[in-house]
Amino acid sequence: MKKFGLKGKLMLLAILPTLIITIVFGVATAIRMDNAMTSSYKTSLRTAACSVRNILQEIDDGTYHVEGDALWLGPTDLSYVNTVLDELYEQTQMYSTIIINDTRMLTSVKNNGERAVGTQIDPGIASKVMGGEEHLATGVVVGGKKCVVCYVPLYQPKTDEVIGAVFTGMNQSTMESQIRTTIISIIAIGIGIMALVIVFAIIFSSRLARVIIASQRVCLDLADGNFSREEVSMGTKRKDELGEMARGVNTVKLKVGEAIVGIRDNIDMLLKDADGLTKTATTTSDTMGDLSNAVTGIADGATSQAQEVTTAADHVSDILAKMEMVNQNVDSTEENTVEMTKASKSVIDSFSHLISDIESSISNLDVIVEKMEAVANAVNDVTVAADDINGIAEQTNLLSLNASIEAARAGEAGQGFAVVAGEIRQLADQSRQSSDKINQIMGNLKIETAEAVEMVRELNDIMDRQKASSSESRDSIEGLVENIEQTKNMVTDIKNSSDEVKNLCASLNDNVSNLSAISEENAASSQETAASVEQISNAVYEVSDMSDELKKLSNHLAELIDFFKI
Repeated sequence: MKKFGLKGKLMLLAILPTLIITIVFGVATAIRMDNAMTSSYKTSLRTAACSVRNILQEIDDGTYHVEGDALWLGPTDLSYVNTVLDELYEQTQMYSTIIINDTRMLTSVKNNGERAVGTQIDPGIASKVMGGEEHLATGVVVGGKKCVVCYVPLYQPKTDEVIGAVFTGMNQSTMESQIRTTIISIIAIGIGIMALVIVFAIIFSSRLARVIIASQRVCLDLADGNFSREEVSMGTKRKDELGEMARGVNTVKLKVGEAIVGIRDNIDMLLKDADGLTKTATTTSDTMGDLSNAVTGIADGATSQAQEVTTAADHVSDILAKMEMVNQNVDSTEENTVEMTKASKSVIDSFSHLISDIESSISNLDVIVEKMEAVANAVNDVTVAADDINGIAEQTNLLSLNASIEAARAGEAGQGFAVVAGEIRQLADQSRQSSDKINQIMGNLKIETAEAVEMVRELNDIMDRQKASSSESRDSIEGLVENIEQTKNMVTDIKNSSDEVKNLCASLNDNVSNLSAISEENAASSQETAASVEQISNAVYEVSDMSDELKKLSNHLAELIDFFKI
């Protein structure tokens, strides 16, 4: 019904003005033709009357006079003129009469086969003609028939004296028949033109309707988010507004489809990066948990070591106070130095593992920074694509506005076109709203991603400082091991030479005091490292939460894009 309605409106738009113009033109032409032909016949009658009058005046230079029932011109009897008047009637279907005063003297008018000579004309006409005026009229009864007539004054030769009139007339039915024939011919021509206009209107409206309907179908598909159907193929080669509309619809379909495909690809990349970021954050969180446990163990070992060093200092004091028990305590001291060496080496190994884990964490944080920067770049790409969609929506809105203006100019026939323009405008508004929503989501995502990148970089700096601190602690422990080895050598010397025990114990007392200070500093550094690792672990948890939020936003954006079918 829509197709028929659109075609019908277009046909009506083309046919109705032509029909009205044809009717008005036909009526006006018929009226003007009737008046013109009537005037033409009157002119022909007047010309014929004047010609008869001129012919009579060329017969002789004498004067008109009546002798009996005959009309004479000078010495010439004009009775033979009746034959001339009959021939004029045969050739032109015009009656002719020579009137003297108000009486017909010579005529081709016959009543029942007899010439109507000796009869009088209408007194009013006679009075008018005898006054020197011409008289043209229709509907005058001559010989029992209505005629178109012309009376011209008849003058005496070479004078202005009116002695009668020359009459010419034509059967009015003959004239009307010729007028009707001419009008019918004109009407037939108008009907032929109307038929051609109808055929042209049918062809033209069918072509226009096919272009508009094809564009409407594509626009309805675009409104439903379906970009998988074929483009508008009808009317794309046209040079008029319909061709521009068809090409514009195809351009909108192509550009928006390409933008949606690009957005969908970027969303897939964003989802993959979000998944990778979540996995990396989870792995880093687990690693930081192990690192926290290791650092806690190191702190506990450092505290225990400080306590052991203090105990060793007390032992050295006892050695100085109780030299008599040196030999007994030397064996015990040697065993303690061996245990301290093992413990110190274990601490060194723990610090090596700690430094290795910190380096691994720094490497993972660098990967996280790269992933977050890739996410930021993808956000920028999505924002650019959304801006392209917004620009296309504005162009589509402008196109629909122009189409609405053209539809308004077309009046009632443009209502269907206005509906199409409205659908296009709604599609442009929906596209612009979706683009604005995408820009808003991408803007929030860009801010959160930037904050996450900054936080990860701060975490990386903390890990670098923690690595340096751990390296310093390991160096201190290695120095402690060397001191312990020296102590062990001193104990051996004591066993070999008891005479030198006091001096060696004094030196040992100084070394143990230094070792005690170092052990206390190591314990404090280990506690600070544990606190730093806990802060890093909390930051990693926040990165994991932000990656989950990023994944949710990506899934929501994917749901919005899934509305469009490519």
